[in-house]
Amino acid sequence: MILGDNMNNRVLGILCMLGAAVKLIPALLSTIFPGNATIQSLDYLSGAIGFPLLIAGPLALFLIRAYGSGSPAKLGLAGFVVTIFGLALYVINIYILNNIAGFSPIRAGIAAISTAVGMTILGFAIMFAKQLPGWYRYAVLGVGVTYFIQVIFQSIFRLSQGLAPLGGLLAIWWLAWLLLGYAIFRQKNLEPKIAVTPIQS
Repeated sequence: MILGDNMNNRVLGILCMLGAAVKLIPALLSTIFPGNATIQSLDYLSGAIGFPLLIAGPLALFLIRAYGSGSPAKLGLAGFVVTIFGLALYVINIYILNNIAGFSPIRAGIAAISTAVGMTILGFAIMFAKQLPGWYRYAVLGVGVTYFIQVIFQSIFRLSQGLAPLGGLLAIWWLAWLLLGYAIFRQKNLEPKIAVTPIQS
């Protein structure tokens, strides 16, 4: 088992929380001031800072091998790769593709769904591995699940009526990321327990 350094976990947890906070603030503001062009621009720009910082979350889980070994490890590694693909696509969209070809809701949707699916897979692997104590093992799964929950509510109460997505519902996802960052920040409790096998003489 390869464990992450406590200080590294703490730093990565802070970065993840910062990324979530950067995305959370404009999401909440857009609910209070719907249709405000300045806030919409702020929300877009927040992605340029927030999404790279969010990568720190799954990276920390990878460094401590939170998904254990065996079958959960294969599932967890797959989830990690899909998550990084989604977050990386977010970053590439903002810094490169959107400047070349303009904003594409399809690319943004692929990035969001890939990230949510990846975190869901990673979350199940960590839950099955039971390496992390208490609620920490469910924080990752929460990030994946909350995205799909807010999509369902957006579809029923907003999109079906021809309305734009509500930032307050999307804020649920950023709150889940914030909670994950906090779990990683609590590095002393985050380290997985290692089963020690006595040496037979």
